[in-house]
Amino acid sequence: MKRNHITYSIYKVNEGGIGQVLALELLKGAGLQAVRDHSPYIGQSGVRVYGGKREQKRAEQILFGDSIWTTRVKNHMRNKGA
Repeated sequence: MKRNHITYSIYKVNEGGIGQVLALELLKGAGLQAVRDHSPYIGQSGVRVYGGKREQKRAEQILFGDSIWTTRVKNHMRNKGA
C-alpha cells in the first residue's frame, strides 16, 4: 500500500530558519508522522510528512504559518541557538 507524503523544504538554522530538528519536533508534537529528508535547494533541509490532505494542511500551518504558539517556539529556539 502506497503512503501519501510530501517533502517540505525548510531553511537550516545557520540560514535563519527553524532547522530540521525543530521542524521534526513540532510536527511530531502535533501527532504527525514526519522523517528527515533531503532538499534539492542549497541552505535548506527536507522534512517528509506522511498523511492525507488534513495532515498536510496541518504540517503547512506548523512549518510556514504564523500561529502565536509556533512563532514563540521558533523564536525561543533561534535565541537559544539550537
